[in-house]
Amino acid sequence: MFFITLQNNLLAQVNAGEDQEICVDTAIMHATNPFPQTGYWELISGAATIENSTLYNTKVINIAQGENIFRWVVGAFSDTVVITNNSFEVDAGDFQWVMLPNAYLNATEIPNTIGTWSVAYGSGEFENSNSGSSFVNNINFWNNDFVWTIYNPQTGCSNSDTVVIFFYSIDEGPSLPIYLCSDTTTIEAYEIPDFTTFWSVHFGFCRFEDSTSVKTHIYDISIGLNIVAWNISKNGYLVKDTTYIYNYNFELDAGTDTIINENNFILSGSEPLNTPFNMNWLGEWSLIDGFGDIQEPSNLITNVTDLNEGENIFEWFVQFSFSDFYCYHSDTVSITFNPLYFEDNSQKFFVFPNPSSGLFTIKSPIFENDVTIEIIDSKGLKINYKTSEHQVNTLNFDLSGNPSGVYFIKIQSEKEVIIKKVVLE
Repeated sequence: MFFITLQNNLLAQVNAGEDQEICVDTAIMHATNPFPQTGYWELISGAATIENSTLYNTKVINIAQGENIFRWVVGAFSDTVVITNNSFEVDAGDFQWVMLPNAYLNATEIPNTIGTWSVAYGSGEFENSNSGSSFVNNINFWNNDFVWTIYNPQTGCSNSDTVVIFFYSIDEGPSLPIYLCSDTTTIEAYEIPDFTTFWSVHFGFCRFEDSTSVKTHIYDISIGLNIVAWNISKNGYLVKDTTYIYNYNFELDAGTDTIINENNFILSGSEPLNTPFNMNWLGEWSLIDGFGDIQEPSNLITNVTDLNEGENIFEWFVQFSFSDFYCYHSDTVSITFNPLYFEDNSQKFFVFPNPSSGLFTIKSPIFENDVTIEIIDSKGLKINYKTSEHQVNTLNFDLSGNPSGVYFIKIQSEKEVIIKKVVLE
């Protein structure tokens, strides 16, 4: 009689716990503690991972959707429990890249459930927030995260998924242009999480300090127009947000340092050099050191008189302006007046007759080389002229029809520049 009572007491202690309805794939078992006996769990049907099969209140993970049956065994006795996983998968649709501020959402719907759209990041107005297939309007530029949440009123379970709608409009680019007077600057773009982004040269030339950084230093920018692009890529899509960079950097030449034995000289500066732009520029000669009376400071070519003995330094300064943008450069030339300096120029350059009525001849051995000839009036403007070869090293010029006054003849070879005056009567 005592033995039968003991078995009934043990049987009463084997209890696997109440059946469970869950919305996730994990659960805690609630079997009765069999102490001082021991027990173990086993899976009868379904799928799951029992973390500790000998623990009465163990955790079970990776529980399959639907019905799963577990048995709790103590000695010769056992009990079963049913755990029903009512969870479900939700699909909000695929990533989209749109060029307009609206998109068509295409989430998966589940019968007998309630679906709802919401905005997790960005902005948007849903035409039907309870339909998986709904238009969303007025979305933000760049990233927009929309969440599709499904609720099952029968089980009380819910789940959600997020879709990213990336809005990039061609109308947003290019960015404001950048104007430079040098070959270096810093550029900055938008930070876009979860996208592959990098800088590239679309036109022209430059080097990037870090082509993957949103804000980076660029250098060795070529003179003229350069176009750099901020590339945005994801899921096989690629767009470029471009920035135009205008490098107005230029060079100047104030002439060759010269030693003379007279106290006057003809300064000859250059227009902006090595630039592809047609610039509206202003130039100005100024005295840096020594002394000299500059006759026409704003002229490209001008007389300077009353030079001091010794070195006299002059600066040719040119400024370019565009709207509120200014770009400027300068170059200097050294003119040394030494009354005792002697140079035999007798065979270098003859102009005759001088003064002239418009027809004159230049004779110089410099014509044996390739030369560039310019005739410039007293205001620094280039004058059109006619020329013909008279004999070896001799050219005839015709300035007929031009106003009377002083004109400068500038002949430049690879080795030297010679400037002489001719007076038209």
